[in-house]
Amino acid sequence: MPEYSVVTAREAERFKRLSGEVKTSNIPVYLDHDTVVEEYWSRLPGTFPDYQFCLVEEATGRAVARGNCIPVAYEEPWSSLPDEGFDWVLARGFQDLAEGRKPAVLSALYIVVSDAFLNNQLSAKMLDVMKQIGRDAGLSHLIVPLRPSLKSRYPLIDIDEYSRLHNKEGEPFDPWLRVHVRAGGEIIHPCHRAMTVTGTREEWMEWTGTHFPVNGRCVVPDALVPITFSGETGTYIEPGIWVVHEL
Repeated sequence: MPEYSVVTAREAERFKRLSGEVKTSNIPVYLDHDTVVEEYWSRLPGTFPDYQFCLVEEATGRAVARGNCIPVAYEEPWSSLPDEGFDWVLARGFQDLAEGRKPAVLSALYIVVSDAFLNNQLSAKMLDVMKQIGRDAGLSHLIVPLRPSLKSRYPLIDIDEYSRLHNKEGEPFDPWLRVHVRAGGEIIHPCHRAMTVTGTREEWMEWTGTHFPVNGRCVVPDALVPITFSGETGTYIEPGIWVVHEL
């Protein structure tokens, strides 16, 4: 197996360069236009540098994956993790810091493996690195507003039903959910409004390359559920699934 090293945003310029090397087609561009992402995402490396990292192949110096996570002051029951998922935890991390609340858990945001290095079990390795970052920070758990990797193939299946699907071995049907369960994660419940993106018909056409001539629900590439159009506005409310790991 290749040897890897971890570079965090503490090495600001190097991290920025390496992050640019991580190329993926698996994250649709319209998620960049989630209002919470637009407000906070660019601030992550400067505000939480120890929690943004790249995995680097030592033999070549190439970045093969990037991880983003954020500490939060959450000490409620897991059953109370909110429906807003990703949006909630990203905003909550910045709010906790601003208000001086001590973090209790680490939340995953993204683990992105370069397309050229998929199927090399790097997602599991990245999860291990993220969990170690949480341990080093003295945090008790890793919470994950997980974006299921195959849900876009089944946009009309409700996320509650999808989260309960299993393969013939009795493991979760979704591969990314399966990685987490194999690593000791516990599935808690879906977060039905993990991310929200609103745009005009013209913006959605630019983001997806698809025309939207009528109102109602429309299926687009890589979306986990249909977009709903009313008048000149399209709204996409992406679901996720909360998973918790003990550290």
